[in-house]
Amino acid sequence: MEKILLVDFGASRIKAAVWSFAQQRVIEVLECEAPLPKIGSTGEIEIEPEQYWSSLVNTAGILLDRHPNIERMWICAEMHGLLLLDASTYKPLTPYISWRDERASKVIGDKPTTFSRFDDKKFQASFLGETGLKLRVGLPFVTLTHLHDTIKDLQDFKVCTLVDWILYRGGEKSPKVHPSLAAGMGFYSLSDCAWSDELIQKSSPNLHAGQFSEPSKLSEKIGQISIGKHSLGVYGGLGDMQAAIFGAGFPRKGGLLVNLGTGSQVVGNALQQGASVERRLGANGEVFAALTHIPSGRGLNVFAKFIDGVSLLGGGEPVFWKIFCSLNPDEILGSSIEIDLNVFEASWRYEAGGMISRINENAFDLRSLISGLVKSWLSQYKVAMDLIDPRHEVDKFLISGGLSRRGRFVLPVLEKLSSRFGYLTETITGEETLDGLLALALENNEA
Repeated sequence: MEKILLVDFGASRIKAAVWSFAQQRVIEVLECEAPLPKIGSTGEIEIEPEQYWSSLVNTAGILLDRHPNIERMWICAEMHGLLLLDASTYKPLTPYISWRDERASKVIGDKPTTFSRFDDKKFQASFLGETGLKLRVGLPFVTLTHLHDTIKDLQDFKVCTLVDWILYRGGEKSPKVHPSLAAGMGFYSLSDCAWSDELIQKSSPNLHAGQFSEPSKLSEKIGQISIGKHSLGVYGGLGDMQAAIFGAGFPRKGGLLVNLGTGSQVVGNALQQGASVERRLGANGEVFAALTHIPSGRGLNVFAKFIDGVSLLGGGEPVFWKIFCSLNPDEILGSSIEIDLNVFEASWRYEAGGMISRINENAFDLRSLISGLVKSWLSQYKVAMDLIDPRHEVDKFLISGGLSRRGRFVLPVLEKLSSRFGYLTETITGEETLDGLLALALENNEA
């Protein structure tokens, strides 16, 4: 095996890379923006599934034409999304519904919201214990409950993750799903390592476990697909979060990791019990503690869009990221402005949307506002690290993700806020997700 293909279906970018074992490096990369969603008036966030396949063809397909002897592809994808397929024709019955979808929390007419049906502390605790997940809007468990009236009239259909769809679209008739991606659906029992019939029935009586893909083992092929004239065995199929943190060296190089990207997480070895700390399945099947959906790039972009919009209306140019990258640790740590970045309902501490406070007359200009935003953004990770490791048994943390390198202040400010030492991870491929896929391929004797 001279080369393998690595593919990441991320929330904002789709990346494909060719790794050469002979040269021990990535020899070519192609990427494109993730398909743009259609945003509905009542919280819908939907993407046409065929756009994902087109993105694969226009990245991985081109690389395969240039490197025609590749036989294996390792893949990861964003978590918590779903679509329904006809079980006979494998044609989509719904769009791909994103993890950002909020329809289940919207009031329509005089009907209560779907999410309000789960406003039961006992059930929420039981759900967390069974799945490791905090019950939130956007989980397929909640979304399928909302779609109950739609799916009850359907005939035989399959419930698919994004990787499932890619496999079906590529010609695989019986795809398997990595447990980490399965667990992100909200129907998977961590204790039983299997789909939970009880949770499936709780979401919708019209569902059963046979409509979900069979969970896989890491070393086994999850499907065989064709991209153009190329036939490839597909491996991995794990969540992009798991690929990224494995690529960053967790848990091999450190017991605490802060991952900063479009979304973000803090993960740790200690399985701290609590209403806010989740448990997640790792790339190799290990269970770790996690706090996810921490507002990061997606939250920052809400403020960036507003600030740049004002600048453009005044005849200027976009300024947010320019100012962001020029900030220094002292002005960030010295800012008194506090900003709540929980501007989307699935975020970890969402209450009523974002908020700006502690504005003072003589300390409120654009630079001080962005400094306060950055301090508030990074302060979230101090809180998360303390929840996962309340006794400070881990005094060093790994930090990864694209935003960890966007400003040179990130590491020193986070060290100061958390009273821990940080280590900025390095990448082999240029992306932690691709690094994770590569490391897994090497561990499973791809060379």
